[in-house]
Amino acid sequence: MMSLGLVLFVGGLAYRGLPFDLIPDWIPLFGKLDDLAAGGVAGAGCAMMYFGWHYGTGPKPTEAIAVAHVFPAILETPRSVIAQRMAALKELVPRADAAVIFRAEPRLLLAGDGDVIMANARRSVAAIKSQLPGVNADKLVEQEPSMMFEDISEELEALRELWPEEAFRNSDEQNPFFAEELALAIKALQGKGKEKPFKSL
Repeated sequence: MMSLGLVLFVGGLAYRGLPFDLIPDWIPLFGKLDDLAAGGVAGAGCAMMYFGWHYGTGPKPTEAIAVAHVFPAILETPRSVIAQRMAALKELVPRADAAVIFRAEPRLLLAGDGDVIMANARRSVAAIKSQLPGVNADKLVEQEPSMMFEDISEELEALRELWPEEAFRNSDEQNPFFAEELALAIKALQGKGKEKPFKSL
């Protein structure tokens, strides 16, 4: 939407600046219509850029700047590496918003050997699915992406001891905030600053 708006805005202004018109200005009543239409197109383009910026679904420059601030090495990372990791992430957790995970943890997703990173992430997601049956693992790691890159097996076992198995069945349908609450519970069981990274393979 923003791209089309920019094209319309620039096109409308460019036409207004041309020394000649499609309809000559000396024709009564109609001579200024093309200039008015060009101004309208430029105005519509400006409005489209505004609404695209504020209400569009695509990434905004501010989000890219925030990711670069958290992980400056991304500016030197080849686009093919980023695309490969994002594709692997989407394949692993297809019901999660991979962009949310990427924005939250760019360093953990990009810094290091991609095969090792994704093997650890697969291990975590598999542990969540086996230890918490019926839980939407994709939504859980979207809420707390760092779980994919840490060993949380002890916390999952502790959670199973604290909560009855019925609590995990159909919980996503009954409580839309269940993934968020579950992520907070796992982080609480980890304790502050006690995250355990995976041992290298």
